[in-house]
Amino acid sequence: MVALATLFVTQIMNARTQRSQLGHQAELLEKQLSHQRELAQIEYFRDKRTESILDFQKNLEESRGILEYFHSETADSERRMKLKLRYREESANTYPKSHQDVIHDFKIEDVNNMLECALEQLNNIDQKVSSIKTSFDLHVVYLEKDGEASLLQ
Repeated sequence: MVALATLFVTQIMNARTQRSQLGHQAELLEKQLSHQRELAQIEYFRDKRTESILDFQKNLEESRGILEYFHSETADSERRMKLKLRYREESANTYPKSHQDVIHDFKIEDVNNMLECALEQLNNIDQKVSSIKTSFDLHVVYLEKDGEASLLQ
């Protein structure tokens, strides 16, 4: 009878110990999952920051390239050809020819052709400026420390 009582008490104590261990295991598992979730969010926002920096840099470089081309001698020559500039001394070997040597006798269609050429040379700049603004705004959001805390919650 004592053996039966001892067995009964032992089973009750073992059941309590198992419940306690299961509770602690569940608590530890929840902490680990929470920590993994937090690490995943940190990694996600780090990736987003890097992506926003690279996107901003790419848009900035592309815009810079378009503007450099627009201000280059090649693009300027294309615009002058569309305007059909005439110089006082066409045979003069000075290059670039000075603005004082230009004969200011333009036709409206030549001016319109030159403007169209200039707009073609700058056709993507509006898109690029918009992209720069968007990527800069994202860049600011992802680099704010307060923004990170609010985004994690």
